[in-house]
Amino acid sequence: MRTALGLILVLLASCQSGKPVLALKSPSVTVVPAGSLTKNTYWRGIVRVEGLVKIPKGVTLKIAPGSRIEFSYLDTDHDGVGESGLYVDGRILASGTSEEPIIFTGAGNIKPRPSAWDEIKIEHSPINKFDWCQFRYANWGLHIHYSGVDITNTIFERNYGGLRFRSGPIKIEYCRILDNRIGVRFIGSEPVIRHNEIGRNGIGIFIREGVRKPIIAYNNFFDNQKYHISLGENQSHDVNCSHNMWGTEDYGVIEEFLFDKLDHDYLGRIRYLPIYTTY
Repeated sequence: MRTALGLILVLLASCQSGKPVLALKSPSVTVVPAGSLTKNTYWRGIVRVEGLVKIPKGVTLKIAPGSRIEFSYLDTDHDGVGESGLYVDGRILASGTSEEPIIFTGAGNIKPRPSAWDEIKIEHSPINKFDWCQFRYANWGLHIHYSGVDITNTIFERNYGGLRFRSGPIKIEYCRILDNRIGVRFIGSEPVIRHNEIGRNGIGIFIREGVRKPIIAYNNFFDNQKYHISLGENQSHDVNCSHNMWGTEDYGVIEEFLFDKLDHDYLGRIRYLPIYTTY
């Protein structure tokens, strides 16, 4: 109490004497309106994206460690899904650190919830990187078509979907994919998905169709509500998912959380043996 009163007296005295009074500064925010970037761009600090921002062919967006990319809530078609996001036809390089991750999240103009912003969509772009990033409250954190993307040490949490993709090459390693309705969804791809924690999602991994030889190994699947892995209705090929942890070594329990040929005979089998017991 004495300390607070003394501070007030000091401030009053400073005002009366004409001396400058120190004030706390709020972090500055860079606002990026809807439109296209016209040159290579470097984002750092707090960046607020208002609408859809495009990174065209030949342009690279680089994001500094510790940056916070906020997406304002816009919903012109009233479907409940935010429309702010990034469309990458050029290249995006987002490399944080363990101490200073890069955060992609909804802005403060809506209560945090899945689909508060749309997605980062990457199309026909050969080299993109996300390392030590965090994706929260998106419709889909990453949506990738025919692009090369390395994703490491990254959290996808409380989105409608963590990430979905077609083709690649796609590499997802040492990530945490938690509390999404769908963790990972892909079609016609042969991704590398290794050393990840995939838990508390509705479905951990949904393999839609056209997948033959993915590498899905050394992951820890746990507490997914419906399935750890589910095959789509046109995925007739078997999928090798051996050397993963499933939260149990009881084969009967594991198979309850795998949706495959044992559920519908037109599907392939999820080959989960041998299981991996040391993560």
